[in-house]
Amino acid sequence: MILNIKKLVNIFLMTQLIFCLFNELLYSLNENMSVLFYIPDILCVINIFLVFIMNRDKIRLRISIEMYYGLIAILFIIYSILSFSWSSYNYYDAFLRLRYILGGFLTFFICEKYLSDWFYVQIINLMSTVQIINLFLVSYQLIILKLHPDFCNGIFGFTQYNNAMQGIFCLAISLLAVIYFVDGRWKWKRSVLQIALSCIICALAEIKIFFVMFVIGVFLIFLLRKKNRRQKIRVTIIILGIVGLLIVAYQVLKIVMPENLRVFQSLEGALFYEDRTTYAGRTNTIPFVYHNVFENDWMFALFGTGIGTNAGQYIYELGKSFADLGFIGLGLLMAFLGCVFLSGIYQKKEYIETEQFSTAIFSIMIVIGVIVWNCLFTRCTYLVFFFLSIRNVKGFRDNEYRKDE
Repeated sequence: MILNIKKLVNIFLMTQLIFCLFNELLYSLNENMSVLFYIPDILCVINIFLVFIMNRDKIRLRISIEMYYGLIAILFIIYSILSFSWSSYNYYDAFLRLRYILGGFLTFFICEKYLSDWFYVQIINLMSTVQIINLFLVSYQLIILKLHPDFCNGIFGFTQYNNAMQGIFCLAISLLAVIYFVDGRWKWKRSVLQIALSCIICALAEIKIFFVMFVIGVFLIFLLRKKNRRQKIRVTIIILGIVGLLIVAYQVLKIVMPENLRVFQSLEGALFYEDRTTYAGRTNTIPFVYHNVFENDWMFALFGTGIGTNAGQYIYELGKSFADLGFIGLGLLMAFLGCVFLSGIYQKKEYIETEQFSTAIFSIMIVIGVIVWNCLFTRCTYLVFFFLSIRNVKGFRDNEYRKDE
């Protein structure tokens, strides 16, 4: 009976992610489809109920690093809820934020504990295939529909600014492709294909920060991963391949939006691009919010204005979280991501598993993503927390997992 319920949990998890991948496109085609945005939330609630059934007689407390980031996550959720008591009582915006905060963390812990190897492999295979469709749609939206690159987001729609969803999804798939190739789980053809698809998609959609984060991620993989002779050869191959793909992507960007390439050409150009507005950009969010929202009051800045009060006024997650939850809320969020990183590089055995290591890399990418994107507590929250939670699965090992797990 437990195995059947666990399988059902995995089916709902996979369905949840499928809706996250295609909801935006369906909404772009017909705005009446917005009701579909609630299906991942409903599936999350159903999974919580199923997990409770499986574990009603098995509650145990074990001291581990998982317990620490579980405790931090609970504190962050409780603090977010309590902050409503000193907010502006904007019920809609508060509900919107709490909906994704609760959904993201609950999905994280369900995936970490109950995601089976077989379903994980099917999900990654599906996402890999979806990238081909994604490239076709981005090309169609840019070349045939002649939309601005900001609206050419493939499976993530073409009527809203969903660059962050596209960028974080492409980044996760690309970094997984690098790690799986270095560890010998994927052949070079598959890894290069996934990296190439992501690079071309982000070049066409003019998601420049993807390339910066991808290079940082690859550097961290090579820095933190212990390598034998065979892996060193693979590292050399993948570096050459990535350099070639980045050159191709740069040429595509020259065609799509040549005026914005200044961001890559010098530090001055990058700062000019980020500071082109007097509002809270990527490089001035903390001082801007501290001065304009908290009026340089450190006590006010410690607690924030309360959930749902100011989040809607800021583009990036850093501004949203800092304005609403202050230094305490932002600190708890960063502490959670820090614990995910530590659990990803914590070595119980002689060798750190591939998926465990990938969560360490992705947690760093999310820390950067909080600064440069609005990608955490939005409609892509389930995708983000899925990639953060895969440390316990073992995918793409020959005959090492069963379909009925």
